[in-house]
Amino acid sequence: GLPEVTLGLLPAGGGVTRTVRLMGIADALLKVLLQGTQYTPQRALENGLIHEVAATREEMLEKARAFIDANPESQQPWDVKGYR
Repeated sequence: GLPEVTLGLLPAGGGVTRTVRLMGIADALLKVLLQGTQYTPQRALENGLIHEVAATREEMLEKARAFIDANPESQQPWDVKGYR
C-alpha cells in the first residue's frame, strides 16, 4: 500500500496515478489510497497491485528482463507528448 496516508500525507512519486490505473478509482481509493494498508506480496498480487511475484532476486531479474524483451515499445501514457 501507500503508508504515507497513515500519517495524513498524500502519496507522492506517482503512486496515486499508478494505483488508480492498475485497480480503477473505486478499488484504489477503498483498498489502498485511503487505508494505508500494508500488503504481503501474495495479497498485493491478488488485489491487482502487482503483476507477478518472484521468490528470489535472480528470479525477479529474469522476469524483469523477459518483460522488457517482450515489450520493447512499452511506454506510459505520460510519455506521449500532450498527455494531460
